[in-house]
Amino acid sequence: MEVSLCKATLDDAAKLHEIQVKAFMPLLKKYQDYETNPANESLEKVITRFNQPFTDYYLIKNLEVTIGGIRVIKMDNESYRVSPIFI
Repeated sequence: MEVSLCKATLDDAAKLHEIQVKAFMPLLKKYQDYETNPANESLEKVITRFNQPFTDYYLIKNLEVTIGGIRVIKMDNESYRVSPIFI
């Protein structure tokens, strides 16, 4: 297995949204947390986050195939937050 991270571009938003929905759908069905579960987020919301100056998305790849994603949020000069990460 060869896993790598590549910085995503806005062109990757639809693919990341598709994988995010698939990854979180079992939890959405189980807990029905429609307000907070990433499977219930729209593509437009993901695109809005892509355009935030303090947010970066990364593609998680295995042998050049995108298998997941990660959003990294810069909180201040010294701290970052990951939300969400999905495979």
